[in-house]
Amino acid sequence: MFLALLGLPSLLAFAPSDTVYQGIEPRRVMPYVASTQARLRAQPAWQRFVAGEGVGWTARFDPLTGTATSASGPGLPMGMPTTRDGLDKAVRGFLGRHEDLLGVTVRELRLRNARNDARSGIAYVEYDRVVDGVPVWGAGVRATLKYGNLVLLNVDTYPDAPHLGAASIPSAEALSVAMDEGPAPLADHREGSARLVLLPLPVANDVAWHLAWEVRTRTEDPPGKWVSFVDAQDGTLLHVYNEVRFLDGVVQGVHDTRTVDGRTSTSPMPLISVRPSSGSTVTADDAGLFSIGTNDGTVALRGSWLTVNNEGGREGSLSFSGTTTPTFTTSAATEAEIDTWVFLHHVKAWAEIYAPDAGIINEGFTSNVNLGDVCNAYYDGSVNFFQAGGGCNNSGRIADVAYHEWGHGLHYTSLLAGTFDGSISEGIGDIVAAMQTLDSTVAPNFGTDGSSIREIGADRVYPDDVVNEVHEDGLIFAGAAWDLLGNLAASYGESATVKGTGWGVASGLLATAIQSGPTIPQSYDAYVVADDDDGDLGNGTPHLCELVDAFSRHGLGPTGGTALVALDHASLGNQPADAPVAVTGTITNLAPTCVDFTLARAELVYSTDDGGSWDVAPLGVSGSGITGAFGGFPAGTVVQYYLRAQGADGTEVQLPAGGTIAPYTFYVGDLQEIYCERFDGGDDGGYTHELLSGRDQEGADDWIVGTPGGMSGDPDAAFSGRRVWGNDLGGGNYNGAYQPDITNRLSSPAIDVSQHDQVIVQYRRWLNVEDGIYDVASVYANDEAVWTNHATNNRQGDEHTQDTDWVLHTLVLGGVGDSLTLGWEVDSDSGLEFGGWNIDDVCVYAVAAPEVAPRVDDFAASDDEVERVTLSWTQPDVEGVSTAVVVRRDDRFGETRDDGEVVFVATDLTPGETIVAIDTYVGEGYYAVYTGDGAAFMTGAVEGENADRGAGLETDAGVDLGGDELQIKQEGCGCATPTGPQSLGGFGWVVAAIAGGFAARRRR
Repeated sequence: MFLALLGLPSLLAFAPSDTVYQGIEPRRVMPYVASTQARLRAQPAWQRFVAGEGVGWTARFDPLTGTATSASGPGLPMGMPTTRDGLDKAVRGFLGRHEDLLGVTVRELRLRNARNDARSGIAYVEYDRVVDGVPVWGAGVRATLKYGNLVLLNVDTYPDAPHLGAASIPSAEALSVAMDEGPAPLADHREGSARLVLLPLPVANDVAWHLAWEVRTRTEDPPGKWVSFVDAQDGTLLHVYNEVRFLDGVVQGVHDTRTVDGRTSTSPMPLISVRPSSGSTVTADDAGLFSIGTNDGTVALRGSWLTVNNEGGREGSLSFSGTTTPTFTTSAATEAEIDTWVFLHHVKAWAEIYAPDAGIINEGFTSNVNLGDVCNAYYDGSVNFFQAGGGCNNSGRIADVAYHEWGHGLHYTSLLAGTFDGSISEGIGDIVAAMQTLDSTVAPNFGTDGSSIREIGADRVYPDDVVNEVHEDGLIFAGAAWDLLGNLAASYGESATVKGTGWGVASGLLATAIQSGPTIPQSYDAYVVADDDDGDLGNGTPHLCELVDAFSRHGLGPTGGTALVALDHASLGNQPADAPVAVTGTITNLAPTCVDFTLARAELVYSTDDGGSWDVAPLGVSGSGITGAFGGFPAGTVVQYYLRAQGADGTEVQLPAGGTIAPYTFYVGDLQEIYCERFDGGDDGGYTHELLSGRDQEGADDWIVGTPGGMSGDPDAAFSGRRVWGNDLGGGNYNGAYQPDITNRLSSPAIDVSQHDQVIVQYRRWLNVEDGIYDVASVYANDEAVWTNHATNNRQGDEHTQDTDWVLHTLVLGGVGDSLTLGWEVDSDSGLEFGGWNIDDVCVYAVAAPEVAPRVDDFAASDDEVERVTLSWTQPDVEGVSTAVVVRRDDRFGETRDDGEVVFVATDLTPGETIVAIDTYVGEGYYAVYTGDGAAFMTGAVEGENADRGAGLETDAGVDLGGDELQIKQEGCGCATPTGPQSLGGFGWVVAAIAGGFAARRRR
């Protein structure tokens, strides 16, 4: 079992370790793709909320569950509660009014935490999502209140969480599995505990559900606070991570100024203990000042807050006599002892201003230096620094390492809500260091060659740069916080290298934001709430624009991406012939207080000749809404189109982003389905894939069926259901992009098209591929390429196909023979790779036979005077279609005739009545017969193999009924319309004027 764990991400340490396993919390990566968010904003539950109590609120949604993972807006008064019970009552009342936002009932939520922070005015109320009384790990609802108003709601409830029954494995057995099969099987595990949870274990961008024991143990060697998940029904060890955070007279000290580079400084030794030769021990103040009654004594590296232990030898101690400035040098203590004393008191002084309530500055603290290992440091409640060696300097001699490790403790002891997440904690450690040094380079001279350990100034973006290694992932948050420092400094007319007002604001926001225990994608919201000054997020916050700019650069802003103005439009499906096509859209400004975008004009650009020429249809605008119509196209037309909108300042927004390169498409006319595969049947749909050229290595043939992960430009959700076929769907150690110098292809099974000379292929496409002069994406029909991506004509190679929505791609194919095999191929060059193909809902259609209502003047009638009256008509212009109405005299009704015709029966007819009209709305499940006075005197249910047809007939002469039973039967083709808003055509909607009395008939 442990061998399987070795493939998990490496050690959570100041630098990755080869000796202590670390792991990462089992959290899903949650990308936010604009088109998916637009669809989820249109959900009825959310629209009802924003039309009522939530006016002005905006949200980001979980693409997997559809719940609002982050919703905020104008403050909603909760009555200023401060107690646990009061907070719970107020928030639970709100949630009860809006259960449709939760996806679950409030009965499925159990209060976990309700705390009010008087200093910041922020209250956190958190609920666990429970199934059969068992909490779902990492899932629930959090309400954040500012000054008594609800300003932020986080919903992560997994509405489809399954009922998995009871545990079969007792907790004691789970403890044994965790200790014996985990990463530290030979260590002495202590403080063992276990609780039952429903675990949504991330698997390939989706989750696999397990009833599991969450087991917690602690070890000293190796250092570990182990969290293990053991399947409660079969005893399998599912996942492990380690919560230990590795980086891992005046009394004065001569210390390394910042790092091991030969420069030293002399600084006071705050809060250090001074023991005089006679009398009681005293503690120096924050400036190292002390007063004793003698002129000699001893100073030890012990104090009212910090204790430094030398794990590599005798503890440092300084004896003095006749001096008012006893000074530690390396003759009295090791450099690491002196340095960590100075550095840790430096960062403590910063926190006393901005995080005065944090436990780490109000409780005793320990630093252990010169540990018998190299190239690391870690936090486990104390800070621990390694000796020099292995190409690394002593980590206790580097200020950044001390600041970083201490930052883990600040994070841990500041929490009022949420959880201690390893990835953001690494980012917090890095930004705490950068706030002290005003340098984006972390730990210069960590290596003896002068190398540093990390650079937080790089623009790492969520989720593309998530690699499931906590230090690398933490750089996403650290980079956003660093950019915020620069923005704030610039706003206050300062430099980011000066500890001025901007630095102070950034420090305060950091200290307050981390109290909520955010994950990386929640960090922007935590900062906005921290910045709010009136309990109303709908009117902005004092530094909102600096926040929006900084966090959006890293994919963490209000949109969950880098764009702040979005054009929302539900792409058009197939359309009826010769009818205007209605178009709607909306401009959504997700940062209106920072981005000024007033919609001035909009238009639809379309082509009916495969992009040979383009026409423009103006659209109307009203506020942020776009409406209009275009076209009225003949059957058989394939229309390509895209929308563009322009702001008053000339700024343009376009959808799809590629415009003429990668437009939306739809087909005009009625289609008959031959084949459809939506990939949600639990198998692969019979599709196959192969590497056609390139080095045969892992990921070269990267076609996968599963849930897409939103990386490298991929979608974050399927078009329908949960599964798609695509190149490298991301997740785990995969980045979502195809490899260089390969050709691979996905092929469908053979599709029988033997009855059709022409077929229409439609599928949903989300394609990201380099310009076609470099990387070629192709669609094949029976090994013949029928479509390729756009290639530039000027050889610049910068016109890439980059879908940002599920595009309906339409191909009209003729002469394919009796069988059709479809293929999707990518052929890459040696550089610049994107997300490649993602396909869903693959369908093949034939053009449907025209549906024409019967065109006759009268019914023809015959009567054999024995058994029945037959009323019949024909449609001479529609080959093979005929219809007959049979009126039987005897009581042998409800039978199936020998010739196979299905007989439908109605009774309660009056002999001698005259039929003037007949309607059969078979698709609607009923028919009606009308008599001379206009009354529908008889109706009945209809069923049978042709139950998708309707007809309406009338006669001027009328036909007399001579019996008391009516039977109706229809023959002919049954045709279905595949997708999109469609006219029901001739047999669908039938409204006829009837001679003899009434004007129209309509459906019921």
